[in-house]
Amino acid sequence: MKEHGKIVFYNVNDGNGMIMTPTKRKFPFSVVDWEDYDQMPSVGLEVEFDPVKDSATMVRTRSHEAPAAVSHNATESSYIDTSYRKHFDALMQRFEERHQGIELSRNAQKCIESYFGKIDSYIAENLKYNNSSGRLDFLLMRRFIFTTFNNLCEMDMNFITPQIKKVKDDLLQMSTVYDDFKAKNTLPESAFEKIFLQQQEDYVAMERAVEEAGSILHDLQQKEQYLERRVSIKAEAMRALAGDALERAEEEYRQLKGAYVDVVHMCATLSERLHEDQETMSEFRSVHKESFVESFKTLGTKYEQLLLQTLDAQAFIFDIILWEKAKLSRVIRRFFSEAQIDGEFSSKTYLKYYLSSLDKEKLSDEQRELFKLYEYLKTVDKYTTVILLDDIDSVLELKRICTRAGLNMVMKTFIDENSALSWALANRANLFIVSDTLQEMSGVGFVEQYRQQSPVVPKVLMVSDQQADVFKRHGITDVIQRHYSAKEMVEKLKILLGENDG
Repeated sequence: MKEHGKIVFYNVNDGNGMIMTPTKRKFPFSVVDWEDYDQMPSVGLEVEFDPVKDSATMVRTRSHEAPAAVSHNATESSYIDTSYRKHFDALMQRFEERHQGIELSRNAQKCIESYFGKIDSYIAENLKYNNSSGRLDFLLMRRFIFTTFNNLCEMDMNFITPQIKKVKDDLLQMSTVYDDFKAKNTLPESAFEKIFLQQQEDYVAMERAVEEAGSILHDLQQKEQYLERRVSIKAEAMRALAGDALERAEEEYRQLKGAYVDVVHMCATLSERLHEDQETMSEFRSVHKESFVESFKTLGTKYEQLLLQTLDAQAFIFDIILWEKAKLSRVIRRFFSEAQIDGEFSSKTYLKYYLSSLDKEKLSDEQRELFKLYEYLKTVDKYTTVILLDDIDSVLELKRICTRAGLNMVMKTFIDENSALSWALANRANLFIVSDTLQEMSGVGFVEQYRQQSPVVPKVLMVSDQQADVFKRHGITDVIQRHYSAKEMVEKLKILLGENDG
């Protein structure tokens, strides 16, 4: 016998509630006993239900309209939701229509060529950077160089030029390409999945079907558990019924049992089809994976070198233009002056300044890596040096002195100022050792010509018997007497190179 009442409590978190009848009797219920698919339970809602052992089952919204004359089957169709059937039938129809096997759309070699062809295009777009005169280890420099860029931008809001932005954007793009490549090259399974399998039409179609079938199977399994509980509850409820109520309950029980058996059958059918598709996909992967991975690794070694070569060249160019712009910024020059940062404007100088503020006894792992980076910069940040003297013997002797001292210099020797100027401009020389008198001009005149044509502000050591004061107004860094000893020359150069203090 049905009861009716009003929901006086309902917890949406755990799905438990309480119904109170007009006679003040209370019946607890659970959301699993809720039968109304058009409206969810809420406090104040009037409902009707079947009482079973002081609990409410088969709870639904109470209708105050006179019941229409409908057949028993029509009543039952609203009683059991069978919408799950149409999703299952539609899926099985698609199973029957699609090709069950997996045909090869593109072989492994074509897939690999397609992937590396895209990398080729990125490398070609940035080929101009490979003409740079130097390289910086991008992987070692990456975090520091972008942090430096951000710091310089914060110092001077007008720091970013179109050139700097273009080089930075190109470097970031190539960095992204490299990271994607590295992830695939390090994890062959990922490369096989994303490069080969995603180009196989039948495989992708089956993969999507498996995903959809898995979702529907999950829903059906939930429905199976729900119907199983309802069948059990209905069987328990029938023990307390008799007459017409029992007859109606038995009919509802048969309907519930039929729906439950139907869902169990659908779950079994769908599980079997899923297993078949998964086996087909697994077999396809095992057939093609080994040959793909082998070919991909072979090309991967080559392309890693090409990508890093481009990145290292880009990092070198980016580093150069950052500091050339920094030299022209009054704000940044003032910061260097106030912070008493000695040395030329460079990543090595800036990093040295930062490291000098750290307590070496309390270094983090990241800070220890910066010390390693500084040692690296000391080895690669060599001064591009022009030795321009007025006779060949002096040039060769000075080159021997510098070579034996192991100074941080890349040297080119000249006695002809025109050749020296052309090479210095092409290689962005930043250190000159020059005689005060040359073949066609003075040493000061040569340096001024270079400064007019180059954005680089070089350090200059003038070889002259005149005093240093004579050259100060010309921006000459230091002077050494013509009849210098090897020791005197090395000490002067170490001061210029910033190597005298470690």
